[in-house]
Amino acid sequence: MADDEREMELMERWWLRMRRSFAVPDIVTDDHAIDVIMGVAVPEPIRLEHKGDIVTRIVGMLLRLGSQGELDQYVIGDVPGSYHKQKPVLELCHEVVERMHQHPRLGGFDRGADEALEDATMAIIDRMTANIAALPFEDDDGGYFRTVAE
Repeated sequence: MADDEREMELMERWWLRMRRSFAVPDIVTDDHAIDVIMGVAVPEPIRLEHKGDIVTRIVGMLLRLGSQGELDQYVIGDVPGSYHKQKPVLELCHEVVERMHQHPRLGGFDRGADEALEDATMAIIDRMTANIAALPFEDDDGGYFRTVAE
């Protein structure tokens, strides 16, 4: 399998897992899934211009990072002997926001919104990692199962 095919497959897996961590059924459209994620990640009192585009961009960046193995440590923790070390979540959130400032379509948004953007990124990561910790494995049909009896 080519590297780009493998990356796309991993992005699709991360997207499915992200949707499920926000309790979005698999049959719901991606646009509606983004709306649900946006409603949780960016609470109503926070005003962000282009909120939908921004959340879509945050999700896209997180999916890309996940497909490249950059989020693995948030799921499995640091593995002894591995050269991959978990970045502090705040550092990761800051990187995502900095990349957003470089995006041509969204690059002109107010730097005063950085804290809200970092909070939105943190909310998405926190929700996903909590869900993965609670329901770590899936069967072929997408149902969750555990390796240890509760």
